[in-house]
Amino acid sequence: MIFGEHYLLKNIRLNESTEFLVWSRKLLKPMEEKDKVVYNTIAKRIDFIISDIQILQKSLPMLTTTTFTTSTLSKELIMPKRHLEFVFKYYCHYSINDFSNLVKVNYAVSLIDGGYLDNYTVASLGEKCLFNSRFTFSKNFKKFIGISVIDYRNGTVKSKLFSARAVV
Repeated sequence: MIFGEHYLLKNIRLNESTEFLVWSRKLLKPMEEKDKVVYNTIAKRIDFIISDIQILQKSLPMLTTTTFTTSTLSKELIMPKRHLEFVFKYYCHYSINDFSNLVKVNYAVSLIDGGYLDNYTVASLGEKCLFNSRFTFSKNFKKFIGISVIDYRNGTVKSKLFSARAVV
């Protein structure tokens, strides 16, 4: 049974686009001595932890009410904060802050694609996606998508995100 679950998770990852890689299956950097105790504790569950994070980041109630931090994820996943810090440190290509912003931007894109900006402003979109200001929202949107919110809405260029949405 465990082999079957591991095999399923592995195949799901193989079918994902890798252009905008968020997670790694291998360590991204050499492990520090102080982190080996945590690694030994969670080594067999790392794939499941990452999978659980990916499920949470697609949860509408989470997206609309919670900014992803190790504390909020720790409470949702009912696991020690230190375990999540370890996973982000060694298996995620982004810091927890950048990951959180990427998830919010991805949510914003789904709202834009659903016509949100037909009736609301960019500032209200940023607020809905839990950004503190329009500037922070716009800056992060351009950072991850490569173009401004308005250019994206107008269809100027829509390339970078489509691979990101599949992987995030």
